[in-house]
Amino acid sequence: MSADWHSKKIWSHEDLECMNWRECQIFGMAFYKDKKELAIDTEYIFECLEPAENDEFFTLIRSPVTLVFEEVRNLEVSLFYCETNISSLERLPIDPTDADCKCDWLSDWRIDCYDGEIIIRASGFKMFVRAPALANGYRTLEDRGGICFDRYFSGDDSFLGRDSQ
Repeated sequence: MSADWHSKKIWSHEDLECMNWRECQIFGMAFYKDKKELAIDTEYIFECLEPAENDEFFTLIRSPVTLVFEEVRNLEVSLFYCETNISSLERLPIDPTDADCKCDWLSDWRIDCYDGEIIIRASGFKMFVRAPALANGYRTLEDRGGICFDRYFSGDDSFLGRDSQ
């Protein structure tokens, strides 16, 4: 993880090499046809701290985030359960003979989950951090204030993205 994660509120596919998506729970998804965007309400674990002495559990430093894939051209969702965690997010090579993809600005992205996968053909993604990272915080949907696709950072109300939904 990058050293500036404490202050960085917008991440993108350009940061993919330093990101780790393991154990990030998905809370909801929305497709915005007019904007060609897929928004995913998830969490991001910025740090995993070793258990304290006499403790058996790791401490997870996490925040609620909105993951937005832009210029979505194809979407395949294959999940066995509605409640799932991400195990990885990766960019896949596109077959140069694929007739549907003759432009170099699109990529295929795979979100591997513990019970399936999501494949997205899109130009890239942005991850909007919506609240300060807390140790073992935001564990439940109630803690997070429900399902949310906002691109605002709570605390200073600064708008982080383009138009809201």
